[in-house]
Amino acid sequence: MPAHRSEAETEIRDAVVAKLRQCRPNARIIHEINLLDGRVRADVMAVDRAEIITVEIKSERDKLDRLPDQLDAMRRCSHIAIAALHRKFIPEEIVDLRSPRLDCVPRDVSTWWYPAAQDMAEAQHPAFQWDEPDLARSLNQALPPDAMSLLWRDEMEELCHALRLSVPPRANMKAMAQALRWGATGRDLTLGICAALRKRDRCAEADPVTEAS
Repeated sequence: MPAHRSEAETEIRDAVVAKLRQCRPNARIIHEINLLDGRVRADVMAVDRAEIITVEIKSERDKLDRLPDQLDAMRRCSHIAIAALHRKFIPEEIVDLRSPRLDCVPRDVSTWWYPAAQDMAEAQHPAFQWDEPDLARSLNQALPPDAMSLLWRDEMEELCHALRLSVPPRANMKAMAQALRWGATGRDLTLGICAALRKRDRCAEADPVTEAS
């Protein structure tokens, strides 16, 4: 466990990773990855060949003041954004637990409450079952435009060359991003970004890079 990570966060993170491995067995799990050129960081990302899922974790020791900005960044850079929240954040005034929601969590962001079930009575309760990410939201869908900010300079340059886009020698990232937006399709960008992340070997914490990536 990294020194900066509390046991409370690690407990939820382990459950999140186990769920992602169950529903996306071929995805590469990456921890603590920067979004929007480093302005926001996603706790966990699952990168499949043509899909990116991001998860923000809030343990019982956290606060929710930054959650809206974090979720906004995740929605702008991935197909699916998920908030994994400790159940202490369920407002007491919510009586109907069939679908407890927080005002700061958009409707298109799934909420995974942790612990998922504390006793047998809750085991089948809809509020505490973690929904599977909807593949229909990703299948044949391009990543949002801001997903390009996930790429490092060398990755962006490699993608430009792979797509045979004309860029000046030693072009900066702004020029390469402009070339990609003009000359690449949404499919090209989605597959290219996912491929770059799946083979990135300089991650602080991630699954190993394999030839299958």
